[in-house]
Amino acid sequence: MLVKIRSLLNLEDSTSEEVLSFYLDLITDKVLNFCHRDDIPKGLENIIIQMVIEEFKALNKQDIKSIKRGDISVEFAASVVKRDITETYKKQLYNFRKLKTL
Repeated sequence: MLVKIRSLLNLEDSTSEEVLSFYLDLITDKVLNFCHRDDIPKGLENIIIQMVIEEFKALNKQDIKSIKRGDISVEFAASVVKRDITETYKKQLYNFRKLKTL
């Protein structure tokens, strides 16, 4: 998925690779938890790619003060409004959601 994301964002250098990889892992975990899944079907993969691209573009619109590489940490110059990316995509994610068994 990372190769496809880099291609869609027209990124040729590897400077953003760690941040993209972090967001891909983070959003994939959120989506799998929301959908109660251990696998990623083809259609769900495309939704995750859209979500990562949206987050990456939102990140690039902010003034970044510093980026740490070990355990990846991004610090912004101004306060940032926190939002849950899964809220925007809930209707699409419901199509892939499994019933949770007790």
